[in-house]
Amino acid sequence: MPGHLEDGSLPTAVALVRGAVRLRPDLPALRYLGADRAVRAMSYRQVWSLSGHVAARLSGDVLAVAIDDGPYLGLAELAGWRRGMLLVPMDPHDPAARLRASAAEARASCAVAKDWGDARKLAGALDAPVLDLSAEVPLPPGEVPGPPPPEVPDTPAPPDAAAYLWFTSGSTGTPKGVLVSHRAFHNWCAVKNGPHGITARSTVLIASASTFDPSIGDIFATWAAGAVVAVAPRMLLFANLAWVIEQLEVTHVTCTPSLWQSLEAGAPSPALTTLCLGGERSPQPLLERWASRLRVLNTYGTTECTVWQTLRRVAPGDAATLAGRAYPGNAVRVLERGGLGPVPPGQPGEVVQGGVQVGLGYLNRPELTAERFVALPPLEGRWYRTGDGGRLLEGGALEVLGRFDSQVKIRGMRVELGDIEAGVVKAACGLLSSCAVVLRDSFLHAYCQVSASAAVMMHEPYCILPVVSDFLLQRSSLELPRHMLPSHFVLVKQLPLTPNGKVDSRQLPRAIEASRTGPSSVSLTALEAAVAGVWGEVLGRGGIGPNDHFLALGGHSLSVLQVSRRLLALAAAAGQDTAPTGTAAALLAPEKLIHLPRLRPYCQLLARGGLRLAPAEGGAGAARAPGGGAAPPSAAAGLR
Repeated sequence: MPGHLEDGSLPTAVALVRGAVRLRPDLPALRYLGADRAVRAMSYRQVWSLSGHVAARLSGDVLAVAIDDGPYLGLAELAGWRRGMLLVPMDPHDPAARLRASAAEARASCAVAKDWGDARKLAGALDAPVLDLSAEVPLPPGEVPGPPPPEVPDTPAPPDAAAYLWFTSGSTGTPKGVLVSHRAFHNWCAVKNGPHGITARSTVLIASASTFDPSIGDIFATWAAGAVVAVAPRMLLFANLAWVIEQLEVTHVTCTPSLWQSLEAGAPSPALTTLCLGGERSPQPLLERWASRLRVLNTYGTTECTVWQTLRRVAPGDAATLAGRAYPGNAVRVLERGGLGPVPPGQPGEVVQGGVQVGLGYLNRPELTAERFVALPPLEGRWYRTGDGGRLLEGGALEVLGRFDSQVKIRGMRVELGDIEAGVVKAACGLLSSCAVVLRDSFLHAYCQVSASAAVMMHEPYCILPVVSDFLLQRSSLELPRHMLPSHFVLVKQLPLTPNGKVDSRQLPRAIEASRTGPSSVSLTALEAAVAGVWGEVLGRGGIGPNDHFLALGGHSLSVLQVSRRLLALAAAAGQDTAPTGTAAALLAPEKLIHLPRLRPYCQLLARGGLRLAPAEGGAGAARAPGGGAAPPSAAAGLR
């Protein structure tokens, strides 16, 4: 049958998973670390059965999947597709206003969450029923209560229908939704495994965030191979990636270079064979260090064209900009910037992508869709203009040179600076009239033009006021996801403009030492001094005081995990048990610092738990002297 697979089924990811279930019903499909850190597994038969249990509880056409990690993620996605639903991945930790706006634009008919807490938050943000999967299908699978639900026949959507809607950052402050078809996603699942060396004997760790499309891409491509999907709580993944890889017997992992750099030297497990890096440019030393130890793959791709589109196996000495050749079913060309004509090999231009994985366009954005998804006669089909600079080398390999516009990558997540700017102004309750955000030294700096009434109180062209910075950080966190929060807020009377009336980012003052006035004169306890020393080393700051805020100093999720590891080392030096299941590990878990980011309250929590630390080498904030000396080399430098 034209357009069908050999067994007569339609070319969808569900058909590929169904085939694996038939071939390997009692072999492991999912291996996961539970809340008690014990390793558990589910067979392909159990995955299929439990996803059917969830599917029977779903209704409507659009499913909001608000699950950030764990075994429920793949089960929910499979369940939604078995009902023919459009999947809309969401981060349950995003501000309620952002969740509400995305669900409304997608017209979500129902939502799923992994536990009662997330379900409760979603119920308050969405105008749709929310299913708590921990109540519907408790894990391990043998604990499913009561009789099974009535059998609901699969009603998969046709191949050319939209499979998922992925919201990415938008320049106007409103996220734009990318629609990808089942046929495009099926091609990804069918072509990924060969170049990655994934077979039925492989175990693939899902290390990407659930709101980053390599997550769903890795899950279903792995199941298409009949291999094992391995998952762990995100915070545990951040805190002890090597331990997770060893416990789950991982053979393949895809992640951002920033996350991989958090590993200590040496391969984390003898079982690991393949490391795939993507989402941001890899530092050259990272490639050099690992290319001789593992099969290292460098990938490039856009959400608009389904996960990844090019791949290169890295050899020692390869430049980090080399992105390789297109996966089967994909095509890459380089055009004149702003035009449709090709450029000669070796000459720079704009990267465009074609082939079966090109997406359907942007939800409710016909003008933007027509601008970015174009025809290139005499070439066949639609092509996506990426906005990335690049060039094709002799032999057809792609080299990616960077962005043409204001889009940046923040720890692998694609972000429009205009989206952040609009969120900050909206959150400021009338204090600001406009905002310009720039990425400098891997930190986001927000230059905030105050309203006319506030400007009369400023005696300098620009300044940093700690109380205002704290206010803007707190308010912005209600509008923006964590990875989009600026580290620094600088108040300005007037943003500098170019002759064309645009903000002149080159004229913006260098963001001064964060939202602080200088070293604190308040004395620290021994525990506070040790913690402050670690903060100073990781963040490259000195003079840290008891009321300093880790995020306002420039911290983020990856520097949080670096702090967690360094503090665990100090606890071990003080003679404390630092096993992953012990008290010290629980107290120093990354989420503790995220929830209590000020130094003194954080240290009070540690003290109540009985934590003892050996003194940090060099004392509090030793990484940078008050006079501004450079910090010593550390793994943290590569995380920012």
